[in-house]
Amino acid sequence: MLTIYYSTQFKKDCKRVKKQHKELSKFQTTIEILVNEKPLDPRYKDHHLIGDYIAW
Repeated sequence: MLTIYYSTQFKKDCKRVKKQHKELSKFQTTIEILVNEKPLDPRYKDHHLIGDYIAW
């Protein structure tokens, strides 16, 4: 199981999305899948990271 660290930018983005009254259930489900290290559905287009994020 992975640990989630929330950056300041992430917190701001979540706050903005909540103000727009958008549905967060799909997002929360995706985060749970990633935390539990399960494979993502093809619709989420899992891909290798590049640049500074290659180590993640």
